[in-house]
Amino acid sequence: MKLLKSQGKSFIGEFFLWRIAGSVSPLHENGAKKRFTDKELKEIFSNMKYEDALDFITSHCPVEIQKECPGNHINWWNFNKLKKMLEKAGFTKIYLSGYGQSFSPVLRNTFFFDNTAPELSLYVEAFK
Repeated sequence: MKLLKSQGKSFIGEFFLWRIAGSVSPLHENGAKKRFTDKELKEIFSNMKYEDALDFITSHCPVEIQKECPGNHINWWNFNKLKKMLEKAGFTKIYLSGYGQSFSPVLRNTFFFDNTAPELSLYVEAFK
């Protein structure tokens, strides 16, 4: 994926979109026909619940563009959303965790595990 604009001329909303719904960001070189402006984002988040707004935005990402640019972000995650999905899959014990805080000692060793982007990561542990 190439950025259409230089980073120095972009708005914060464009970068936000790039992280959750790349093809509807004005930064995407080959993006969707519908691109959201900062003004539109402000209106969406003012009029919708946060999670509903995120779902609405990602719903505008065309599958065709995703096939051409498989590295695009086209989803968002938080603990509640992931917990619901895990419960639906049959997990009964679901815990919000953190960087280097696993129940498993092996997974707490940050030299080998979780050393790529802890500031962007969601840590959850689930047991059936």
